[in-house]
Amino acid sequence: MPIFIDFRLLELSMDLGTLERHFSRIEEEIARGEETANQELKDKWQALEFKDEAEWDLLRQERDFQLEFVLPRVLRCPFLVTLFTVYETAVTEIAKHIQDKRGLRISFDDLRGGLLSRARKYYANVLDFELSKSNRHWERITLLSDLRNAIAHRNGRLDLMSPGVGEKLLKIDGVSESFGYIVVDENFLRETFTLVKEELEGLVARYKQWDTEHRAWLQAEG
Repeated sequence: MPIFIDFRLLELSMDLGTLERHFSRIEEEIARGEETANQELKDKWQALEFKDEAEWDLLRQERDFQLEFVLPRVLRCPFLVTLFTVYETAVTEIAKHIQDKRGLRISFDDLRGGLLSRARKYYANVLDFELSKSNRHWERITLLSDLRNAIAHRNGRLDLMSPGVGEKLLKIDGVSESFGYIVVDENFLRETFTLVKEELEGLVARYKQWDTEHRAWLQAEG
C-alpha cells in the first residue's frame, strides 16, 4: 500500500516541532541553572572565612539575579521572538500561495501597517479566506506581537519603550519586570506556544482543504 506524504507547508510543521523541543530544553536548562546557582551559593558561603548577614545577603542577591533575571531573559525572550517570526512567515507564505493560485494582482506586501493589521485586511478583503477562528488565539498572538516588538526593538527595557507600552505588557499574566526589563514565566511561554501552534495548525488545515478543492475545481474546468 503506497504511503502518502503531504509536502505542502512541511517546513512549517518542522519549525513547530523544533520549537516544541526547544521549549523543553529551555525549561530544562533553567532548572539546571537553578540547581547550579543554589549549589554555588552554598559553596561560596562555606568558603567564606568570616560569615555575616551582610555577606549572606550579597551572595543571595547574586543568586536571585541569575535566577530571576539572567536565565529567564536570555533563554525565554528570544524564544518569543522566534515564535512570532514563524507565525509571520506562515501567514505571509500561505497568503502568497493563495494569491498565486488565484492569480490576484494585489499582494500582501502592497498593504501598509503592522503585520497583524495587514494580515487581517489581506485575508478578509483580498483573499476572502479565514485567518483566525478563535478570539482567544488572536488575542494571544496580538500580545506576542507586542512582546516581540518590545524585545526585538527595545531589548525588553521598560525605560526605552513608548509611553504606556510597558504598563500594558506588565498587566499580562505571566509577564513581569525584573531589574528594569520584561521577563516571562514558564506558564506564559508554554501557553503562548500552544496557542500559536494551534492557530497555525488550524490555518494550515484550512489552506490545505482550500488547495485540494481548488485543484479539483481546476481539473474539472480543464
